Amino acid sequence: MSEIFFFIAIVLVIALPIGAFINAASAVHKAEECRKKIDELQKAIAHLQQRGHAAPSQTEELVDPYAAPAPPPLPPAALTAKPAPTAQPAVATNLPPPPLPTTPPPLPPMPIESRASSAPAPKAAPFDMEMFMGIKLFAWAGGLLLFISVALFLKYAIEQNLFPPAVRVAGGYALGIGLLIAGTRLHQIQKYQVLAHTLCATGTVVSYGVSFAAHALYHLPLFSVGFTFGMMVCITAVAFLLADKMDALVIAVLGMLGGFLTPYLINSGLDRPLALFTYIATLNAGLIALTMRKRWDFLVILGAIGTVIYQLGWSTRWIQTHPHFDGAPWGPYLVHLVFPLLFLIAPIFLRARIGESMSPGIAVLITSASAFLWSFNEQASLAFDQHLAIGYAFLFALNFIVMTAAALQPRIIPAAAVANALTFLHLALWTHHSLTPDRVFTALALYTIAAVLPVGLILLRKKLGSKIPTDPRIPAWPALIAQGSLCALTLHWPDLPASLWISVLFFSAMITGLCAWQKQPLGILGSAIMSLLALATWIAHAHPS
Repeated sequence: MSEIFFFIAIVLVIALPIGAFINAASAVHKAEECRKKIDELQKAIAHLQQRGHAAPSQTEELVDPYAAPAPPPLPPAALTAKPAPTAQPAVATNLPPPPLPTTPPPLPPMPIESRASSAPAPKAAPFDMEMFMGIKLFAWAGGLLLFISVALFLKYAIEQNLFPPAVRVAGGYALGIGLLIAGTRLHQIQKYQVLAHTLCATGTVVSYGVSFAAHALYHLPLFSVGFTFGMMVCITAVAFLLADKMDALVIAVLGMLGGFLTPYLINSGLDRPLALFTYIATLNAGLIALTMRKRWDFLVILGAIGTVIYQLGWSTRWIQTHPHFDGAPWGPYLVHLVFPLLFLIAPIFLRARIGESMSPGIAVLITSASAFLWSFNEQASLAFDQHLAIGYAFLFALNFIVMTAAALQPRIIPAAAVANALTFLHLALWTHHSLTPDRVFTALALYTIAAVLPVGLILLRKKLGSKIPTDPRIPAWPALIAQGSLCALTLHWPDLPASLWISVLFFSAMITGLCAWQKQPLGILGSAIMSLLALATWIAHAHPS
């Protein structure tokens, strides 16, 4: 008896969401019919208004073409072309008769619809809250309820040991694939669009859950780490393809979430950074491609956030065991540099499609901020001095990436100044903690490169910038931070050689000239004050009397 009640409960749990889907689909169909009727009525009203107001003015302008009842007047040449027979010369009989003038055919009446055809294209339909709350929200809630029902059924089957694990997994995959097939079939019918999207999204989530259960809960021999990982990658790819084909944002978001959860759920417990971040880069490339096609530009921001989470988690857990990859110190730097460079592709290829959207530039800034944070953490370690050139080449490359993004999207130009200031702050910290006499000129060269980098922003704006008028001036405060750091170096280390003093003053003069060129009086004043302080310190140490 209990088995019968259990079967009835399972049937109800599965049937109720399906019934909700059908009701939602019928509601969608009725709403679309009402919308079509309203559009037809609006067009008919507009047509009548045009005939009532536009047609009289048109007939007044075109009086001759519409005056059809009146007979056409005789041409004036026909009335005067026949002279008296006595006045006709003899030679005129041998000449051919002159051609009669032909009247041009009347112009056809201009159709009234021509005015309507020249009207501007209608704008995109705004967000319909009534449609969302009344139809889509309940359809998506039904899909979520169906997924929860499947999860509870699997939980009950595990607790009661109703089916073997292999049968449970096979049934779960059959349900997920069936939902995907049903969704793709229903997508061909216009009135079942929302239902099709919900079924495909639910099938995607069910497939993810079954793959995870087969690996982590049932420990089936077939579902090893590699096989399960490959299954989830295939599910993510299918979700992206369905989202592109069906124009379904909910499928794209669920596929993205499942893709980013895959490395966390299917974890081998080993450090494999190449495989992990190659997968993350491939997932982000899919998001960028989907953004290019569907203009869902906020997906790149979500992808950047997921990437930063994995970077921080990997750095916290694994980088302490082998900080510099056993003789390959560029490894961690490459992990943190490749993603800002990857997201830089988005604003380059999308700026013609998404206009002035900030989302691609924000994705570049998010991953760059994570890279700067890791660089400061690495600078505090003692091993940073062993690969100084790699560390600062990494920082300069980050500056170039951020400046390129700022050149493409002018509203994030202040972020380029912040990146330059962070580079000077990094240099100042290294200078005051780890600078030795044999690296004095190396430090000065690094400061000079960092100070010259912002000049490239103007060149990038001229080459890559849009037609939007922006202020091309370079912010002066990052360079002033650099000059202040060097002046603090002179106070902290009074025994500097005379050649370095001259170099510091030359650097100060260069920054003063840059501020003067950009017409920034406050920058000139600050640079002059710091230059005088550095000069006074040099004179005091050179001539104590």
